[in-house]
Amino acid sequence: MMRTQPPGFRWLVGGFALVAAIALGWHYHTAGDRGALVFAVLCLLAAGYWLIIDREPE
Repeated sequence: MMRTQPPGFRWLVGGFALVAAIALGWHYHTAGDRGALVFAVLCLLAAGYWLIIDREPE
């Protein structure tokens, strides 16, 4: 998907999505907001894609 981006871009975007997932998950844990849980799961899926699945072509 993001083959034309600089090499560190996947780590930057994936790391930001992972931090957002943790922050939203913590917000759900403390406040019980279901919307935060939904977005935490979506951010976790996006982080997993960018950090694990989307690799450099070999």
